[in-house]
Amino acid sequence: MVVVLLILAHGCHPDPSATPGQAGVEPADTAPNRNFESRVYERNIVFMTTGQDSAIIVPWFFTAQTHPGGVVREVRGWLARSGEWEPFFQDRWEGPPTRAPYRILPRAAMRLLVGEGDALEAILYEEGARQLDILIDEPVADWSGTRGEVFRVHNGSMLLGGQPADGVLLDVNRAHRPDNVPPGDWIFLEGGASLTIVLEAPVGIPPGSTPFIGWARQGDRELRWPRVDVEWTETRAFERARRDVPVEWSIASDDGALAGTLSTVAMQLTAGDGAGPILPVDGLFQVRGTLTIDGKSYDVRGVLRHIQP
Repeated sequence: MVVVLLILAHGCHPDPSATPGQAGVEPADTAPNRNFESRVYERNIVFMTTGQDSAIIVPWFFTAQTHPGGVVREVRGWLARSGEWEPFFQDRWEGPPTRAPYRILPRAAMRLLVGEGDALEAILYEEGARQLDILIDEPVADWSGTRGEVFRVHNGSMLLGGQPADGVLLDVNRAHRPDNVPPGDWIFLEGGASLTIVLEAPVGIPPGSTPFIGWARQGDRELRWPRVDVEWTETRAFERARRDVPVEWSIASDDGALAGTLSTVAMQLTAGDGAGPILPVDGLFQVRGTLTIDGKSYDVRGVLRHIQP
């Protein structure tokens, strides 16, 4: 397999022809003109170990916002282990206009490996004594949302300080206009026995008691739930943003096939900018709980992405 080290502004994005509706399939025309329309491209890549008592989770979030003069980009990386979140990488910069603003780019100590068809194969990070590599293996499932977003699940592995660990990985591609309500929350869970679950809240619906869309892969079996009610059952004050954030959730599909609860193991919260007094919330939760699928119970764990605009 031919692998190319991404070191210039070539960037990385999966082949749009392979996934209809993927964020960035229609590149923005970046020439300044009266028809220019700014867009925000979001790519979230989350690795999670499997087969261990205590999960290790590594999310990488890439965003790019176009404007007539260029593209503003941001990259953030976290490491969650032993019940704590550690933000270990963050950078924000502005680049020149491009017809492929959705392509993610390397930055500083973070490098990317891409293979044939522009497929992302690894995110490599090394700074000082820390080495943290995420290796992306073959896809096992993918689902498309109602607004063209794509959720793709891969097998994967991690090298942390030279120590390998196997796991599962979620790759999320979404896009929206900056003046619109941002895309909703999503949840990524694994329950052993080749079980992975993805839940996504539609855009524009206030958080708190939200109908999600749900998908699951259980071995060779694929499941879909057009409506899953995800309700906050316990909250905690986030004083910096002067808002409450959820710490426990109930989950129930309208057909009764999926049900259960999730609770917070650890959370990473950031208050956004604003005139106040109430500020936006950007949150990551490590969660665990119990779900039943068609009457069978599973212990699950994973990541919940939470946004309050």
